[in-house]
Amino acid sequence: MTIGRKWSVKLAVCAVFLVLALAGKVLSQDKPAPAPAAAAPAPAPPPPKPDPSGTATGGIADVTAKEAGKPTIVEIAEAVGHNKVAIDLVKSKIRELLRERGVEPLPARGKE
Repeated sequence: MTIGRKWSVKLAVCAVFLVLALAGKVLSQDKPAPAPAAAAPAPAPPPPKPDPSGTATGGIADVTAKEAGKPTIVEIAEAVGHNKVAIDLVKSKIRELLRERGVEPLPARGKE
């Protein structure tokens, strides 16, 4: 066999495998079920109002609790502690990135 003949045989074999793989994929797909009769669409919710100061962001419903909207003092304390650690981590990462770029960040409050 010549080099050209070998490549044409390899190409033909690859083409056959590709066709078989695609045919199997197409034939194995389930036929879509007919759509059930649609009920009247629900009205769209009103667009959110802008909150430039952030005072309406977050609330008691955002605290993870066993009973939604009624967290206990312990659950609130856990959420506050988690948020404090998360904020400190973000601040330290920002300081580290600033130092890597040659910018000396301002000292932390109370640590002057």
